Amino acid sequence: MNKFSYLSNIDGSYINNLYHKYKENKSSINIEWQKFFEGYELGLKKDNSEYQNKEFISDKLISYYRNNGYKYANNNPLFSNKKINHNKYDINENNINTIIYNKDNNYNNISLKYLIKKLENIYCGSLSIEYDHINDDSNEKKFLTKIFENIQNFNLNKDDQLLILHDIIQATDFEIFLTKKFIGQKFFSLLGAESIIPAINFFIRENMSKYSSKRIVMAMSHRGRLNVLANVLGKPYEDIFSEFNNFTSYNKDTFNNVKGDVKYHLGYLNNNIILLPNPSHLEVISSVAQGFAKSLIENQYLNSYKSVIPLIIHGDASISGQGIVYELAQMSKLNPYYTGGTIHVVINNQVGFTTDAKDYKSSDSCTDISKVIKAPVLHVNSEDVLSVIYAFKIGLEYRYKFNNDIYIDLISYRRYGHNEMDEPKFTQPYVYKEIEQHKSIKNIFIEKILKDDKISESDINEIKDNISQKMNISYNKSRNKNLIHVTEDNKKYIFDGDTNVLHVNAIKCLNEYIDIILKHNFDKKIHKIFNKKHDLLTKNNKVDWGLTENFTYISIIQEGYNVRLIGQDTKRGTFSHRHGSMISLDDNNEIIPINLLNNNKAKFYIYNSTLSEYAALGFEYGYSLNYDKKNITIWEAQFGDFVNGAQIIIDQFIASAKSKWNQLSNIVLLLPHGYEGQGPEHSSARIERFMELCSDNNMQIINCSTPVQYFHAIRRQIKSHIPLIIFTPKSLLRHPECVSKVSDLEYQKKFCKIIDDSTTNELIIKKLIFCSGKIYYDLLEIKNKYEFNNIALIRLEQIYPFPNIEFNNIINKYKNSIEILWVQEEPSNMGLCSYLSDIISKYNIKVISRNTSNSVSTGNYKIHVYQQYSILSKTFDININKILKDYNIF
Repeated sequence: MNKFSYLSNIDGSYINNLYHKYKENKSSINIEWQKFFEGYELGLKKDNSEYQNKEFISDKLISYYRNNGYKYANNNPLFSNKKINHNKYDINENNINTIIYNKDNNYNNISLKYLIKKLENIYCGSLSIEYDHINDDSNEKKFLTKIFENIQNFNLNKDDQLLILHDIIQATDFEIFLTKKFIGQKFFSLLGAESIIPAINFFIRENMSKYSSKRIVMAMSHRGRLNVLANVLGKPYEDIFSEFNNFTSYNKDTFNNVKGDVKYHLGYLNNNIILLPNPSHLEVISSVAQGFAKSLIENQYLNSYKSVIPLIIHGDASISGQGIVYELAQMSKLNPYYTGGTIHVVINNQVGFTTDAKDYKSSDSCTDISKVIKAPVLHVNSEDVLSVIYAFKIGLEYRYKFNNDIYIDLISYRRYGHNEMDEPKFTQPYVYKEIEQHKSIKNIFIEKILKDDKISESDINEIKDNISQKMNISYNKSRNKNLIHVTEDNKKYIFDGDTNVLHVNAIKCLNEYIDIILKHNFDKKIHKIFNKKHDLLTKNNKVDWGLTENFTYISIIQEGYNVRLIGQDTKRGTFSHRHGSMISLDDNNEIIPINLLNNNKAKFYIYNSTLSEYAALGFEYGYSLNYDKKNITIWEAQFGDFVNGAQIIIDQFIASAKSKWNQLSNIVLLLPHGYEGQGPEHSSARIERFMELCSDNNMQIINCSTPVQYFHAIRRQIKSHIPLIIFTPKSLLRHPECVSKVSDLEYQKKFCKIIDDSTTNELIIKKLIFCSGKIYYDLLEIKNKYEFNNIALIRLEQIYPFPNIEFNNIINKYKNSIEILWVQEEPSNMGLCSYLSDIISKYNIKVISRNTSNSVSTGNYKIHVYQQYSILSKTFDININKILKDYNIF
C-alpha cells in the first residue's frame, strides 16, 4: 500500500506544486507544509526506496511541465526559448531510462526519458498553455489538462486542408495586391500573423455547426482589419478597393457634407457576425463590443449566454498599456457586465509601433491581465497554422463549457513596419534582420501540406489563380464605384412630438408604487422619505424629482420598453433621492419595487456599476446600440465632473459615431451639475465641452429645471435615436420649489425647450434674464424677496439643438425690455457663454458669471457663497453687502 494513501483525497498535482515552492523558497508555504516536506525528505534519506524516488521525481516533473512548459515552448517564431534543466529533478544518465509507474497522472510503464519527450511534445511545442494561476483542483484546469494530454494529431481531410489553404493564400495575396495597386497608402498589414484568418474562419464554422451560436460580436483595432473585413466577414473587394481610390470622381461640391472615417476603422455586418467600427483608441472598442453583446443576450436571446460570443482581437502593446483592459477584466464577472465569457485573441507582434516589448510592459507576458480573473492563456506560434486553428478550437470548447474568458496569445511579428510608409529597421534592426530570413506563413504551410500528399501543386495553383482573378476583376469594378458617405441631417432621428401618457393614471400608479415600498421592511428612514412623498402626492397633488423619475421609468416599462439604469451608487442615488432598489431587513434580499407593479410589460434593470467611467460608459454605449429592441440605456455619473474620465467615449462614439460610421444610439447620460460649494470636482459637468462637440443635430443636450421636464425628456428619448445628455440637479432634488404638478405628468403634451415666466406681464418687463438649470431658483428667490415685478426669468431647458424659434418668440414677446442678460454659475470661459456668443452679440446681451478661471470652482465654501451672491447682486443691481446682510451671510 502506498504510504501516502492518506493524502488520496488531495489532488496530487497540488502537493507537487507545493513541494516545488518549498524547494525554491520554504517560507513561501505555510509552516505545516514546511514540516511535512522536511519529514518527507528525512524519510527519503532513511528509506530511499527506488519506487518512492521515481514516483516523486515524475510527479514533480509532470507538475513543472504543466505549470511552466509555456516558458520553454517553441511558440515564438523569431526567437527560441531556453530549455528546461532536468538536473534539478535528480535526472541523469544513470536513471533516465528507469521505468516509472505514475498512476495518478496516467503515465505508467514508461521511462523517464520517454516521459520527458512526451511532456516536451505536449507542453513545449508550437501550442502551449499557461494556467499555473488557476487552482489545481478546479474543473477548468482538469479539463484543459485532459485536452492537452490527450491531443491527437490534428488530422484534416483534403476538403479541410483546401479550405485552410484557400484562406491562408487569400489572406497573404490580398495584402500583396494592396501593396502593388495602392503604393504608399496605409492599410496596416497583417503579414506575420495572417494565420489568424483561417483560424477565425474555422472558429466560425465550428461554432455554427457544433454549438449553434446565434451571433458573434467582433472587435479589433486597425492592424489586419482590412484582411478580416475582406476574408472573414466577406466585405466585397471592390468596396475596399473603392475606398482606396479616395472617391476622386465624386462631385466636389458635396465634399463639405462628407464625414466618414478611414477605411481601416470601418465595421461590417454579415448575417450573424459583426465587426464593430473602431477609432484609433485601440482598446476602447472592447468595452463597446461587450456592451453590445450583453444587450443582444438580454434583449434578443432570453439571457442565453450560449447564443452570443464576444471575440475581441487585441494588440500586444495595447492590451499591456491601456487601462480600459484592466477595467473590463474586473467588470467581466460582475452581473451587470457578464457576457458568458469572451475569447480574447492577442496579435502579439512583439513590438508596439516602434517600441520594444521591454519598454511597453513590466509583466512577463502581454496577457498577464488574464491572471486577474484566473483565465487560461494559450500561447501559439503564428507560423504553425494548424496549431493556431487548434488553439481557437480549444478556446471555443472551453468558453462553451465554462462560460469564462480565455486568451489566445498569437505570438507573431510584423513583416513590415507599423504602416506601409514606416521603415522598421530604424528602430528594430536586429529583429528585422531575423524577419527577413523567415519564409512566409503561406509558403511554410504549403510545404507542410505537400508532404501529406493530399493536395497537389495543381490544386495550389488553381486556388492562387482563382483568388488573383477575383481581385483583378474587383479592382477594375472599383475604379468606377464610389462609396462616399454624405452626412445627412440627423434631425429626423430626434423625436419632437407629444410624449404624454394619458393611459396611465399617475396618482393611482404612484400610490401603488409607494404602497409596495411601505409594506416591506426597509430601513425606517426610507419609510419616512416615502411617507413624505406620499403626503406631497395626495395632499398637494405634486411630485418631487425622485418620485417623478421613478414614475418616468414606470410609464416607459408599461409601454413595453426595458429600462437599464446604471452608474456609481445609482440604486440608492448618490444624493439618496432615487431608492430604485432597496434591501429588505427581513432577509437582506434586494427588492426593486418598480418590477413588482401590476401592468408591467417590460423590466427595470438598475445596477451599481464598478468604479469606472471609461470602460463603464463604453459598455453602456455598446448596450444602447441595440435600441431597436425596445430598450433604453441610461448611464449616470456619480458627479457630472467625473464624466471627463470617459472623454474618449464621448468624443469618439457618442458625439461622432453617426457621422463617422452611421451608427445610431439612444443612450442617455445623467450628469449631476450645479454649484453648491462642494469644490472643483463636484460642481460642473463641463457643459462647454459637450457644446464644442455639437453639430448636425448629433446630440440632444438639456438642463432640466423641473421634474416634469425630466419626465418628458426621457419619454421623448424612447423614440429618438440620437444620444441625450441631461445635466441633472443635486440640491434641487430636495428644493421645495423644484416640484411638479401631477396633472403635468398626465396632461402636459411634451418637453418645453424654453420655459417662459408665467408670473409677469410682458408689457411692464424692463429686464429679461435668460438662465439655465439650478441658478434659476437662486434668481427666483431674489426676484420674489425684493419684488422685482418688472423682471422676467426665462429658462433655457434645451441647449442643443438650440430652440431658435422659441427663443425668438420670447425676444419678440418682451420687446419692451431695455436690458437682456445671460446669467450662469460657471466662469465666463466655461458654461454656455462661448456657445451663445452669436446670439449674445446679435441681441446685445450682457453676461453675468463668475470670473474666468482655470478651475471650475473654489473649494472654499465661504468664497463660493460670496461669488454666488455676487452674481445675484450684479443681475439685480443690488449692493452685495445689502444682500449678505439681509440673508445674514457671514
